[in-house]
Amino acid sequence: MIGPHEFSTGFSPSFPLLAFHFKHTSLFTDQWIYLVYAMAMGVDALAGLGLGILFDRWKHLIPDYSPSNWVVGNPEGIRDKG
Repeated sequence: MIGPHEFSTGFSPSFPLLAFHFKHTSLFTDQWIYLVYAMAMGVDALAGLGLGILFDRWKHLIPDYSPSNWVVGNPEGIRDKG
């Protein structure tokens, strides 16, 4: 949950900034920059699937402190076991 939040608020570097850095420091060539990004998105997709499966299995053990719980009157983030 922290990663997407940082990305959306600008604390985490986005693809254009990383691509500029890779190009400026000659860390990767132009062809490799896009391949590295594609590999990162693939890892992100696989991690999302794996963590989603784990969350579905053990969601009752994880408190949910999302803002929607404050709106509906459940600030402790306790899920209904039903």
